[in-house]
Amino acid sequence: ESTERGGSKPFENAKSADWADMIDGFQKAALETRLGIPIIYGVDAVHGNNNVYGATIFPHNIGLGATRDADLVRKIGEVTALELGRRGPLCICSMCCSLRDAQMGKCYESIIANNTEIVKKNDLPCYGLQGQPLKGIP
Repeated sequence: ESTERGGSKPFENAKSADWADMIDGFQKAALETRLGIPIIYGVDAVHGNNNVYGATIFPHNIGLGATRDADLVRKIGEVTALELGRRGPLCICSMCCSLRDAQMGKCYESIIANNTEIVKKNDLPCYGLQGQPLKGIP
């Protein structure tokens, strides 16, 4: 079973600990069912941990891509990971590197529009969120 935050919240101005308590409650309830199947709780963190009161909010991906600063994008991933770690979600929807199409209404959600640059920068937000991949492990 899985869920993504879509309207439920502990209460107005909820902090990380309040969110963690809510997620723990969902998990406890799922594990107490007849089948005991755990949930995977997901959160949309494209702009940071914006559901938590006082968390850092970042610009849209197209704005970050316009900086052409790969280190900045990685650091934003690190900050997001630190702030989300206190909250406890197991699945994070983060920056995307989709190819831009003039007909696509959500082209601002992509971090960069150039096909060649996407190949070079695609993993940078992930490195910030998860850390560098281990040597020799794909």
